[in-house]
This record gives sequence, C-alpha cells and structure tokens, in this order.
Amino acid sequence: MSTSVRSSAGPLLALALVLLVGTIGCRRDVGAPEPSRETISTERFAEVLSDLVLLRIEALPDTQAYRLRRDTLLERHGVTREDLVEFAEVHGRDDETMAAVYRRLGARLDTISEIRRDSITESFFPSGEEAGVGGEPDTAGGG
Repeated sequence: MSTSVRSSAGPLLALALVLLVGTIGCRRDVGAPEPSRETISTERFAEVLSDLVLLRIEALPDTQAYRLRRDTLLERHGVTREDLVEFAEVHGRDDETMAAVYRRLGARLDTISEIRRDSITESFFPSGEEAGVGGEPDTAGGG
C-alpha cells in the first residue's frame, strides 16, 4: 500500500475515534462503564464506524446528504446510533478493545483505499500497465 493512501486514512481514523469518544465523554449522564452490559461486537462497531467515515468523506461538504445517508447505512447494518454510543460508553475506556477497534478500522479503510486506488488506476490504464512501468521503454524523454 502506498504511503499517501495510508497517511490520508490515518488522521481520519484518529479524528473519528477522538470525536466519538470525546462526544461520549462530554455527556453528563455517562457514569462508569458497566462491563456486564451487552453491546454490538467489536467487529460490527469497527465495520459500521469505517463505513460512516467513508460516507462522511464522500458526502463532504454536504452535511445534510451525510445525515440522510447515515440513517440508511445504519439501518442496513441493523444497528442504531444508540448501539454505537452504548458500545463507546461500555468499551471506550478499555484500551485493548479500543486498540482492536482502531486496528480493524485502519485495516478496513486501508483495504478499501487500496481497492479504490486500483480501480482508479485501471480506469486510466486499462491494459494494466501504468505509465513508465513495464511495457515499452519511455523514449520520449530522450534519456
């Protein structure tokens, strides 16, 4: 994976997690987490969160479009905003769980970014050969 794809996804992941955990931490009615409460799985949380991050990127700068599409996305995943908030309340202070979320989220966004990059490359270079890579040597430069 290219450094530019990874470097663009990293700050977005950090921002998404900071915003989510920060929002939960600012609520007055949030007490100590109750580990015995059941929540959605870590995998489901990371999957939904990564889809929400991608949706937000695609919808920028149209906040209204994001909100409308967000509700549809959550419905398709079979989760509610409250499910996400509850997960953050219960697991947000658990370093191991949140690190696992971050790893899954990062891996999923890296994979999606790689697929999109490959798709873009294929649309510009349908033969599968990138400019200056493989095939005939570039003799136009006179070098």
